[in-house]
Amino acid sequence: MKTEEVSMQVFLKDSMKEVPHESILGMRWIFTKKPEQFKARLVARVFHQIYWIDYDEKIASTPTFNSLRLRISTACLKNWSIRTFDVKVALLNSLIDKPVYILPLVGMGVLKYSVLKLNKALYGTKKSSQCWWLHLRGVLQRIGFRNINEDPSTHTLD
Repeated sequence: MKTEEVSMQVFLKDSMKEVPHESILGMRWIFTKKPEQFKARLVARVFHQIYWIDYDEKIASTPTFNSLRLRISTACLKNWSIRTFDVKVALLNSLIDKPVYILPLVGMGVLKYSVLKLNKALYGTKKSSQCWWLHLRGVLQRIGFRNINEDPSTHTLD
């Protein structure tokens, strides 16, 4: 829980003096039990986000099953190694394109009745997955990958 809170502190802007006109989201902790550890994740309560006011589209591309199967088959035929990876606090690494305001939880060390503006995407917001996908695509393109027209979420290195 402390790790998640420290990660969040990096991505929050200072508290706002005036209350913005956009929706203000609440937050809450989600606790999960894993075989070897307990996890805590800070998420936004998004039932206050309004379509076309707080967000427009929320599409995050995922690879098609056929594309994934083709890539695995090609790797097997050419004796390539296949690797997977996990990005820690992935969504907190991506920029958001519209301002999102949140009410801090008690105990976050913020003045009472203050509103915070997010710098980065937060788990639970409507556009967080799309923001992460756009961020990842940009990083891959900067290091030389290009996405395939038929499947935008599949990238290849030329």
